[in-house]
Amino acid sequence: MKKIVFSLFATSLLLTQVARSEVKIGDGTLTFNAAVNSRYVARGIEQNNKKVTPSVGTDFNTPFKTPAGEFGLYLGAWASKSAYNTGANRELDIYGGITKAIGPATLDLGYIAYDYSSARFTDVNNAELYLKLTVAPDKSPFTFGLQYFKDDTGGAKYGNGLSANATGAVIEKNYKEVNATYDFGVLQSKLSYGLFDSDTKTTTLNLSKSVLDATVTASFVDAKKDGSNSSIATDQKTFILGVSKTF
Repeated sequence: MKKIVFSLFATSLLLTQVARSEVKIGDGTLTFNAAVNSRYVARGIEQNNKKVTPSVGTDFNTPFKTPAGEFGLYLGAWASKSAYNTGANRELDIYGGITKAIGPATLDLGYIAYDYSSARFTDVNNAELYLKLTVAPDKSPFTFGLQYFKDDTGGAKYGNGLSANATGAVIEKNYKEVNATYDFGVLQSKLSYGLFDSDTKTTTLNLSKSVLDATVTASFVDAKKDGSNSSIATDQKTFILGVSKTF
């Protein structure tokens, strides 16, 4: 643990030395981000064999006007080291969507595709359509959010020569989440509860703080099995340290 903490602190120092790389493109903005975490856990499921995991990403955001009002458009890519029990050596996510502010609420409709390089089985590559709602009352230190991810694997099935799990079951797992944030001033917090269909039920608490122009985050993840086909063998509790920066 001491080595991990030192590594994350050293990384935060390195990130602060990187020149700001924000790029203006028309009315839009292109930004870059980098992070390193002591573990990579998604929806309660270990993604990189309990190893320290670096990641990088880029995002383009721009407003646009229509007869129905002003919207936001975004496109992005994110890459990370990932093993995920498939022989893959990295994960690449490509996503895009539109946002619309309605009073204190913001709607976000988008699509994300996940690609795992060098995976032994092609059925681990998948995609999701998602809808997010965030309510942030004016001048309030808190927000509330709802998220729904609809699986879009095209009806691929286990047992079609794609994976070792020859059950013939359709790979279709949707994800639902409720979350809330609170800004304590010295610390920012986020609490979420997510349901990954017939897989995991996960409660996550994040505490983050700006340090040396980067963001340091401590996360506690409590994942419970949801059904006999769960991706985790037993209920799991995980503590994660991470540092990130947007340029």
